Amino acid sequence: EWLCSLLVEHYGIPVAKTQIAQFEDQKALVVERFDRRWSGDRQWIIRLPQEDMCQALGVSPLRKYQSDGGPGISDIMEILSHSDQAEQDKEQFFRAQIIFWLMAATDGHAKNFSIAIEPQSRYHLTPLYDILSAWPVIGHGNNQISWQRCKLAMAVRGSSNYYHIYRVQRRHWINQGELNGLGRRQVESMMDDIISSTPEVIERVSALLPESFPSELAECIFEGMRQQCRRLAGRE
Repeated sequence: EWLCSLLVEHYGIPVAKTQIAQFEDQKALVVERFDRRWSGDRQWIIRLPQEDMCQALGVSPLRKYQSDGGPGISDIMEILSHSDQAEQDKEQFFRAQIIFWLMAATDGHAKNFSIAIEPQSRYHLTPLYDILSAWPVIGHGNNQISWQRCKLAMAVRGSSNYYHIYRVQRRHWINQGELNGLGRRQVESMMDDIISSTPEVIERVSALLPESFPSELAECIFEGMRQQCRRLAGRE
């Protein structure tokens, strides 16, 4: 999760701050709460109001996955179209969906996207959180998942709803974007930017990995992303 957050951040998308910490013999992921802050005198902690997308849409958390009747990309894009930074939030969310597809981040359901509530009925998208790639467990060995079974939490709309990662193609992202008010050129530009920036993102994140970080796990994710970039560019 720490590595995945770092990757998304290097694509220019705000994420919850995380770090790997050691507590005696226990290694842990420490996540900074962005929905809390100190009071002015630092005597108490203020809870900042926010809602995940299930709450914002009045959907039971038991239906957080679109395939279970929960929110999809279009539902969340509609919520963000009324944000006080609508264009930025919509592009950021849509860009994240493409990056999740690259990373095989299969748990990007509605509870893993939230809005921060501001005074006077204003709101905006919060930093992203709980990002996890399935690439390290994709395969045909014991305790692995077949590539053909890997699904996104939110479908990409083509001639039908495409959940399976291997079935999603460049044209489906264009179609989904156009359904949600993004122009074809805007989506094309977004995808091309992700493709062109991925090698640098991987290089920069690789340089930040501590020596103790399992290199085979990182390389598995990196190679999966490279493979998906080739598909997104239409070269596979």
